[in-house]
Amino acid sequence: MSNRRDFIKLLGALGFGGLFIPQNLQAAFKAKTPIGLQLYTLRDVIGKNIEKIIPAISKMGITEVETFDYSVKNGFFGLSIKDFVKLLSDNKIQAPSGHYEFGDYFAKQQDRQLKVAIEAGLGLGSQYITIPWLDPPVRRSLDHYKKIAELLNKAGEEASKAGLKLAYHNHEFEFKKFGEQTGYDIMLGETDPKLVDFELDIYWLLYAGYDPIPFIKSHPKRFALWHLKDMSHQNKNLNTEIGLGKLPVKDLFNIAKVSGLKHCFIEQETNYQPNEMESVRKSAAFIKKTM
Repeated sequence: MSNRRDFIKLLGALGFGGLFIPQNLQAAFKAKTPIGLQLYTLRDVIGKNIEKIIPAISKMGITEVETFDYSVKNGFFGLSIKDFVKLLSDNKIQAPSGHYEFGDYFAKQQDRQLKVAIEAGLGLGSQYITIPWLDPPVRRSLDHYKKIAELLNKAGEEASKAGLKLAYHNHEFEFKKFGEQTGYDIMLGETDPKLVDFELDIYWLLYAGYDPIPFIKSHPKRFALWHLKDMSHQNKNLNTEIGLGKLPVKDLFNIAKVSGLKHCFIEQETNYQPNEMESVRKSAAFIKKTM
C-alpha cells in the first residue's frame, strides 16, 4: 500500500468507505521523514546571499536545515539567531539540528563550548546539538574513546537538562581498529541511549568499508539522524548527487524505522554538477521521489 489515499480507496472498494480510521493509523500513512539539508553543502555561497538562498532551497521542497559555523560574534552566516530564525520561518523551514565546535570540550574538558551550543540550539528551537568532529590528539586509542564516551554522556546530560538532545556525527576515523574494537564500537557501547544519539554519515560509513544496511540493523534505534551524502562510482573520494552514486537510498529508507530516524540531511561537499544549488535540487528531487 503506497499511501493513505490508496488505502482509503481500497476501503471504499470493499464497502467500508465510511469507516472511521483511527488518527494513529492516519498518521502512519502520512508519516515521512522531512527532506533536510546540511548547510555546509553551500558553505562557499551561503554567506554571500543567504536572503535568496533560503527561499530557493525552500522551493526545492526542503523543510529542514542543519546549521554549522555558529559563533557568538557572527551568529549564523552574519545573521543574529533571531534574524536567522525569522528567515527560516518565513520560508517554512526549521532547524532541528546544528553542528557546533567542541574541540576544547574534549581536549580541555571546558564547558564553555557546550554552553554556547546549548544557548544557540535553544535560540533556534532545535531538538539537537550535534558534535561534528574530534581533533586527532583526543582519539588516538581505545582509552581515548572511553573518555570521549564519558564526555558525551556528560554533555548529553547537560543538553537534556536544557530540553535538548546531543548527537554525534561520524567521519571514517572512528572505524579505525584498535585490536578487535573500533572507536565507534566504544562510543556506541558506552554512551547512554537516553542521553546520546548518533548522526550517521552514511558516506563515511561506506568509505570505511561497511555495508550500511546490516550496520544499522545491528544497532537499532541509535541513528536518529542521517547524512545522506552519496559516493561517486568513479572515485570514492568524491561525492555526487543523491541517487547517482553508491548510496542504497531505497533500501535505507526501508529501514528508517529500525534506525530510529527522525531527520535526514542531504550533504554534498565536492563534485557539484554544475553548481551547489543545482546539486541540491537534484538530490532533493530524487529523495522526494524515493521516500
